[in-house]
Amino acid sequence: MYQLSTMVLGIVAFLCFANALGTMVLLQDFPEGLRLMGLTWLMCPFGLPLIAAFLVELLGVFNDSLKAI
Repeated sequence: MYQLSTMVLGIVAFLCFANALGTMVLLQDFPEGLRLMGLTWLMCPFGLPLIAAFLVELLGVFNDSLKAI
């Protein structure tokens, strides 16, 4: 079962995504809609943890390449 914080963050991210789509479609402000979608991606439960996992993996590869020298 999901944690309460994950569910709340998912709902907030969905509302922000709907706001971004509304901005892009109804107001026809494409750059602002993309900014809101980027904010939504960072806010969702997959955004920041995915970036952190990628950076840790990148540091591991960099560490291995330095050890090989």
